[in-house]
Amino acid sequence: MTTVQAIRNFNTLGFGVLLSQESFEIERSLDFASPMYSQQIAMVKRLFVQSAPLIVDIILASPERRAAIARLGNVYGQLAQLVQQGDREALIDEFQAAQVFFGKSNLN
Repeated sequence: MTTVQAIRNFNTLGFGVLLSQESFEIERSLDFASPMYSQQIAMVKRLFVQSAPLIVDIILASPERRAAIARLGNVYGQLAQLVQQGDREALIDEFQAAQVFFGKSNLN
């Protein structure tokens, strides 16, 4: 449940907060969006019609959830540092490592 609820909600919360802080023009972006981006925006919108206390309680429900979210933050920080450094090869390596992981799954 940590990944299904806490990490997913936190990830969506973070993206939505970033868009809000940047005063991003969501409707305009949908005019030239890919289907995947449109789905992501729909998920963000669905999150923010929920009860804020409910979503925060889901995120904070256990020490395991908080630790998992901290690990996610560390991964984002590491990836952001590679982006900031312009380290194309390291980003490709990270992508390919995840690609191998997902290639082992039965997801289509």
